[in-house]
Amino acid sequence: MLLNMEGGKRLKTAIPFWLPYYEQIQPLDQELREQLLIISDRTIDRILRPIKSHYPKRICGTKPGSLLKKHIPIKTNQWNEMIPGFVEADTVAHCGTSLLGSFVWSITLTDIFSGWTENAAVWNKSAHG
Repeated sequence: MLLNMEGGKRLKTAIPFWLPYYEQIQPLDQELREQLLIISDRTIDRILRPIKSHYPKRICGTKPGSLLKKHIPIKTNQWNEMIPGFVEADTVAHCGTSLLGSFVWSITLTDIFSGWTENAAVWNKSAHG
């Protein structure tokens, strides 16, 4: 279960799954174990607030295309998820903490019916890349 600095709700859900693995490395006393199991998601958020403030929010490389969005009709009633051929795609920037400069983008294309996934990498998102 990968949480990547998620909020207290996901961490609260993950704690019972994680504890057995952590306790194989570092046993906990019974009181601490019980506190971890009953801690609220809001308390987790409150404890993590000062730590999370040191890390930047995720960088988004997607820009809203309001100009084209008005001119390209999107038809959602043509999807048939019960047969192969209807896909979802997503890109990820492998840029570290800055979108400046040249870097690789990975693209993942997934067929909704079968779950078949294809991955590729592209250098930049520009015509010259």
